[in-house]
Parts: sequence; structure tokens; C-alpha cells
Amino acid sequence: MRLLLKGLLLMMLCLLLFPLDAVADNITVYTSSISEGTVQLDSQGIEKDVKLRLETTRLLKEYLHKFDNSAFSGSPGISLGDEETYLKALESVDLVYDSSIDSQAEYQPPVTNDMGQVFRRGRIVFNSDIGGGAINAALPGTIWHEVTHVIEGINGDDENEKNDDDNYRERHIEYMEQASRAMDKLMQLEKSAQRGDEVKEMKKYWEEFLSELKKAPQQPGPAAYPVEEARMLGWFGFKAFPDEVLKHYASGAGGDKLKELAHEYGVGKAAANTGSDDLGKYTWEGQWDSNWGKMVLTQKGSTVTGNYTHDSGRIEGVASGNKMTGTWSEAPSYVPDKDAGDIEFIMSADGSTFSGSWGYGSNLSGGDWTGSKRLTPVAPAPSSDKDDQKKIILQINHPNISAEGQLITLDSPPVLQNGRTLLPIRAIAEAMGGDVKWDNKEKKVTINAKGSTVEMWMNKDTIRVNGQSKSVDAAPTAINGRTMVPVRFVADNLPGCDIIWDNATKSAVITY
Repeated sequence: MRLLLKGLLLMMLCLLLFPLDAVADNITVYTSSISEGTVQLDSQGIEKDVKLRLETTRLLKEYLHKFDNSAFSGSPGISLGDEETYLKALESVDLVYDSSIDSQAEYQPPVTNDMGQVFRRGRIVFNSDIGGGAINAALPGTIWHEVTHVIEGINGDDENEKNDDDNYRERHIEYMEQASRAMDKLMQLEKSAQRGDEVKEMKKYWEEFLSELKKAPQQPGPAAYPVEEARMLGWFGFKAFPDEVLKHYASGAGGDKLKELAHEYGVGKAAANTGSDDLGKYTWEGQWDSNWGKMVLTQKGSTVTGNYTHDSGRIEGVASGNKMTGTWSEAPSYVPDKDAGDIEFIMSADGSTFSGSWGYGSNLSGGDWTGSKRLTPVAPAPSSDKDDQKKIILQINHPNISAEGQLITLDSPPVLQNGRTLLPIRAIAEAMGGDVKWDNKEKKVTINAKGSTVEMWMNKDTIRVNGQSKSVDAAPTAINGRTMVPVRFVADNLPGCDIIWDNATKSAVITY
């Protein structure tokens, strides 16, 4: 009797948690994804499901990284999407094989009951057996396309009343697909540079890139429902900013011919002549992280326009020196007093941050608005007689370092503290090909790099170099969970290293 009662209670609990229509639907999903009509709850069926997910993940990564061998992919202004964002979105949906669908693949949003309970997860359905090897050249792009729709759903688009409109549903992906086609022109440009073509010839490819990129907002979806660069950046991690590509080329990362091309467009000439760069000082152009979301701004002369992620916000302003005054506006109405008002931003002396105020209507009493610039590249190396040496370039408060022309994003950027420049030692040591180990019990960091072993303890001013104790004038400290040391620490304790400081750009070049 007790066993029977337990069984009945368990059955009732299952019915409460999993409605019959949900159970039936899940069986259908499993059937269509496994054997076209026969439920196979065996190891073979599970193996098929695993192979499908592994292959889909591999192809998605293949698409996201398809430009990795090109110089322009190292630019902070180019990305087909943030890998972590896309992989998390892929993990959030079921993958199904069903040969009856018309398209190569399609995203089907989650299904809920009248009470808003999800009884079937979102899913991507394929019409061919991907896990079984049915792959073609278009499939990586198709998977990227459908996972982009998953990300839109995660951000609320599935519930938008306009989502029944094909143009609305395809607006982002049509824009990004066209921008991706434009990036193909950059590959042709770089092949032209490798052939040693004259600048006149290379300019034709660059202009073709710009022409193709201009077609992106003219596609049917974005033409009907204009996309916002800040939203594409915030939702997907997608970006296509020509100015940042030219800055990247001007740094020499793509070779002398592409550097020459950038100079032809007036980018990087000052750096070539003086050994330093403005780093975008007093220009609002670029990407900013702000307390009201990611913000993408464009500056033409003194006119500044752009958008930010919070409530599909828009910015319009006029710049004068390091000050910008103007207006903000947001959905749904974009009009004062509830959805628009005044702004006033003041940029820092190095052009990397701003602070300011906003308000409803014609005042500035709403609160603070602050931000930091993300797309400004690190400084180019000042002139040096040691051109045969490798270089690591870093700048105060910038989230990237440049190691032999490759940008590395830091969890904790270099900072100025008590008159000293502190840098994250792990990132520097690993960029040199070394390794860093952490002993949590002793709070000790051990660095093996350049043939030396350096042991140091958090907040202690005594270290060991190759077993010999020595004192340092500033103890290692932790910032954002990263061990930070004075920049001189590298030159003083790792053989063959030297530091060049460029005060104009507040940047340091470590040669080794």
C-alpha cells in the first residue's frame, strides 16, 4: 500500500510539473531528431545527439573565426560576433534533425502555455543529418544565422509584436551578412598588398569594401527597421568600423603596404612623423562603455551622433574641445519630457573617459553619465634603435596590450597608483612566452620567463629571483583579482627586458 501511494503521488507530481502536451511534444522532438518515427532511447540515439551538438558547435566557431588569418581581424573594430555569447546561446536550445523542413535550418522559439510556463525549449531544426556528416560550405554561415536569432530571442525579440514581420525578424542578420560580405573585400585588399601593388590599386579594394558596407543598412530588413550599432555590439558582439581598420593598418600590424594605404587616407601620419599618436584625443568617434549601456558614436566635424543599448537610446550633440552638449532620447516616444532630455559630457585629458550629466527635458538634474572608450587602439611604439627586439605596448587605463602587433584584452588594465604605473604581470609574462603559477595558501606568484624564476608574495616587498632574495620598492598588489606590479619590475627582474616610456600618450613599450 505504501509503495502504491508513493507511486500515485509521484505520478501526480509529474503531471503537475510536465503537462501531457509537453511530454508528447518532447517525444516528438526526440523522435524527429533521432530516427524519423521510431523512439530510440538507447546509447545509439544519445550518440547521434552528441555528434549533432559537437558538429554544430565546431561549425559555428569556424564561421566566427573565418577571418582570423587576415590582418584586419586583429583590429578592435572588426568582429563577426562574441564567441562566448554565441556558444551560450547555442547551449540554450535543443538541436533537432528533421528532413521534412523546407530550409536548411530554422530557429523555433520556446513554446509556453497560457500561464507563461515554458514546456518546450527553443530549438534549431536541421533538414540534414549534420551529426552524421551531411555538411556543405554554406552550413557554418547558416548556423551563425540561426544562433543570431536565438540571441535576439534571449534579448526579448521573440515577444515583440513586430516579430511576425519578416523584415523586422531579419533586420540584424541581413545587416551583418552584408557587412560580412564587405569584409571579403578586405581579404582581397590584403592580397593586393601582399603582391606589392601600388597604393592606387589597393585603394580600389578599400573603396569596394566601403561600398559593400554601405549596402548593409539598405537591405530590406534594416531599411524597414533601422538597426543600431550599439545594439548589435551589445547583443552579438558584432562590429564593422572602417576607421578602426585603418588605425590598425596604420600601426603597421598588416605590413608596410597597408600602413602606406592608411597614410593615404590621412590616418597615422602624425605617428609616422613624430613617433607618438593622439590615440583619438578629443574625438567622440568610436565605442564607449557607459553606465547606460554600450554606446557607439560617430563624429563629423563638431557634430556627434550615435546610439546606446538602454531602451534603444540615441545621442545627438555638438563637440567643442573636450566638451559635448546635446540631447538623449529613448524608446518608446523619443520625445521630452519622459523619453528625452539634455546631456553634457566632459572628456578626460587623454581622451579615454568622460563624465557628465543628463536630465529630463531642458535640465541636467537626472543624474550622472560616465563612460570609457574601448575602440581606441593602444599606442604605437615610440622610435627605438632596438628594432630587432620584440615589443609589448601598453597604456594607462586601456583594456588592451599589443604584443607583436596582436591585441590582447586584459581583465585589469594598467593603472596609475601613487605615481607608479602598475601592470598585470601574468598577461605580460605570458605574452613573452612565460608562465605564471599561483599558490593560494602562501598567496605567492611564481613567474618563469626569459630563463628566470621570480617568486613574489602579495603585499610583501621581498621577492626571490632565481633563489636569491631581494627587496622591491613597491609590493605586488591585487586589482580586479589580478596581480599588479610596477612596470619597472619587468625590466629589473626579467633578463633582456627594457622599458621605454612615452609621456605624450601615457604608454610604455617593453622590449625583450
